[in-house]
Amino acid sequence: MIVYRNDVSGFRKETESNVIAHAIEGCLKEKLGRGTSPSEKSSWQNSFQFVNNAIRNSRIPDDCGVLIEFTLPLSSKRIDLMITGRDHRNDENAVIVELKQWSEATKTVFPDLVRTLIGQGFREVAHPSYQAASYKSFLTNFIEAFYEADIVAHACAYLHNYRKKEKDDLLDLSYQFWIDQAPIFFNQDYEIFSSYLREK
Repeated sequence: MIVYRNDVSGFRKETESNVIAHAIEGCLKEKLGRGTSPSEKSSWQNSFQFVNNAIRNSRIPDDCGVLIEFTLPLSSKRIDLMITGRDHRNDENAVIVELKQWSEATKTVFPDLVRTLIGQGFREVAHPSYQAASYKSFLTNFIEAFYEADIVAHACAYLHNYRKKEKDDLLDLSYQFWIDQAPIFFNQDYEIFSSYLREK
């Protein structure tokens, strides 16, 4: 199920008029009959301002699709954002974007887990690239539109609040397998992230 669906033009209009969080909440109430917490609304408002800036800078066409809170079938997992459209070869693409509001993280001994501040304490959670890559794998293996209609799935993570450090733990070689499948973009990678969207 997809909570929010729009084209780039509509998404930009709602984001730039500061109503995107209310729009998503309205879709959530309509489709699931429930609201959301103030913290999640604040998260949406913050993250999608950054996303909107990157979309505007990427100059992708206004009729590209924007899907928010896409719940994977038979799962409780949700894709934060998916942007759909055709590339310069006219191939159909879908870009999965895992959004994180983290400002720091450290590596663990596990090849798919990192440690970061969640709520009131530090927890071990999935590396953002691993998370995005796993969503991509699910879509390409289990969603008919992807494996039969030749929609090409791409995945990445966008940590818009996170200032990348020299030799940052999130880029440790132990995570390289997942980063190769789903590149990770940090706060200072705004132009690179925009270019990635434009290319796909």
